[in-house]
Amino acid sequence: MIGRMFLAAAVLLAGTLAAAEAVKEDFRAMCPTVRIICYKRTIADQIVPVASGSGTIITRQGRLLTNHHVIFDEEDRRPFSTFEIDITFDVRRNPVRKYTAQLVAHDKALDLALLQITPEDVWGKSLPAF
Repeated sequence: MIGRMFLAAAVLLAGTLAAAEAVKEDFRAMCPTVRIICYKRTIADQIVPVASGSGTIITRQGRLLTNHHVIFDEEDRRPFSTFEIDITFDVRRNPVRKYTAQLVAHDKALDLALLQITPEDVWGKSLPAF
């Protein structure tokens, strides 16, 4: 009985380690989904998510290309001030990494915007090589 429990625990641990290694490998081999969530401060001084879109990481330093209409608040006629960047391989699951980002540049006529992702995610992990 104890032998079977030990074997089951060993198999579970090996599977967990293999999954963690697979996630590390996926960043190098795959192009993950990048979701951008835009936040806005309300009159009641709350920060709430109000828009979202997608983007593509284009540099190893964490530059992210997206569309102008994703980052622009039409109601206030200015870009949103706060961005959350979620990186995942399956949009139905929780992100494997979460970052914040700053707006670097935007062009309404070209419908392009450039964001800079913070070097560490909310869990203290460095930006992976893409």
